[in-house]
Amino acid sequence: WSRDDESEADMLGLRYMTAAGYNPEGMVQLMEILDNASGGGGVEWTATHPLPKTRIDRTSRIIREEYAADLDLPFYEDRFKKQVGKPLKQMDAPKAGQAATPGALAAGAGALGCPCAGHAHVSTHARAHH
Repeated sequence: WSRDDESEADMLGLRYMTAAGYNPEGMVQLMEILDNASGGGGVEWTATHPLPKTRIDRTSRIIREEYAADLDLPFYEDRFKKQVGKPLKQMDAPKAGQAATPGALAAGAGALGCPCAGHAHVSTHARAHH
């Protein structure tokens, strides 16, 4: 996996969520959760994933440039809390003194039944079907 693959997966996520009728700002909210969970910081050039701050900035820019017309779409907050928030609360928290890692967060998404939890396959799938 590379940062480019992860960035592509983020952009496909925006496409799919808006096509499904979700407000694209929800992606920024997710990135902010990841940023808080990871403790922020880090050295991006050594990582397989872009830093959450980089993802927030890039996603916000793309939304302004390409998805401004979708900003009036609903967030479906109640559905999110029921389908994602409740199961997340049941997951084990990181051990004391450890920040949640992207791998742990992806594993948690897998535990929730997210088919794209390790979403490196998304770019391959998208190239094969688009």
